[in-house]
Amino acid sequence: MSAEEKTASIVGAGIAGMSLALHLARRGWKVRVYEQEYPGFSASGRSAGIIVTIFEEDLLRLALESVNFYNSLPEAEGRISRRKAAYFNEKFECLDRLSRIHESLGLEFRYCLSEEDLGVPFETLGHPTAVIETFILDTGWAVNALQSALAGLGVEIVNTRVEARGGRLVAGGDPLEGVIVLAAGPWTPVLLKDLGYDNVVRDKYQLYRCQIASVEGPTPRLVIEDDALDYYLVPVSPSRFNIGDGPNTPIQDPYEGFHYDLEDSYSVLERFAERVPSAWESRLIQAWSAPCITGSDGLPIIDEIDKGLIVFTGLDGAGMSLAPALAGLLAESLDRGEWLLPSWSRVSGKPRSSGVREPYYIEC
Repeated sequence: MSAEEKTASIVGAGIAGMSLALHLARRGWKVRVYEQEYPGFSASGRSAGIIVTIFEEDLLRLALESVNFYNSLPEAEGRISRRKAAYFNEKFECLDRLSRIHESLGLEFRYCLSEEDLGVPFETLGHPTAVIETFILDTGWAVNALQSALAGLGVEIVNTRVEARGGRLVAGGDPLEGVIVLAAGPWTPVLLKDLGYDNVVRDKYQLYRCQIASVEGPTPRLVIEDDALDYYLVPVSPSRFNIGDGPNTPIQDPYEGFHYDLEDSYSVLERFAERVPSAWESRLIQAWSAPCITGSDGLPIIDEIDKGLIVFTGLDGAGMSLAPALAGLLAESLDRGEWLLPSWSRVSGKPRSSGVREPYYIEC
């Protein structure tokens, strides 16, 4: 492919779409991004900002590459912080496996957790615990920094709707040019269906609502990743924290994802209060939600559905952690004409296991 032919149209201006656009533009591609709403409109702009470090080793390497990517963006200083997290799991074997992975990648890991670490009295409920390293990203800055970096390279983000007409994707009546990448999150299957490719991805993804609540009350010093009781928590100030859950509510239409459920937020807060009894006195301030999408096996979907038509979706609420690094691999694949992404990301020509699960769980 000659330099003048290296053109890409990316549908979706979330972290995935904008990261890919930046990787391609840095390689000299002519890129245009299409977004019906505004950059970061959906899950990217509503994320808790946790860079997950309780992945299996191959995914964790990608997350650490994403950290480096964020640090390459404009005015990155102070926008991504290395933090300690309390980690609860149901099995000691999981902690043991995670400790070996963290040690191999130079991340801190310490068995057991004390009230001095957490800063509030808590109960283990018999679950093994550890203190691990994680990273917290300022998501608003990340969205704005990506826009700024793209503008500096002359990449336009076009505010318009993309739709299928006559078997082609068009924007404002004009066909999209070059390689087309669908990075529209939960709207990606809608576009694929309209293009006639529903049979390729049917039963290989699940839409769901991901939800976070802002809470006022006794606040732990550490980020909490609780795989035993299925919630996560990010301290915001000495008296306020954001809390979300692992098991999420399936939805049929992406827009359902914006209709948050207060009962779900209270349920998550109750699970935290099982650990920290003083949290029963906490007060829920606000809740917000977004539609998310996962592959049926909990792993991202990145594949060439047809010649020049790529899907980049299914990040399962871990887009902040994985999208920039996966976008880099996809950009290199497109630039070299050689597929370099992990085999688990592909959907065409192979079955994927059924059932929605978080990709974060350590296999043990």
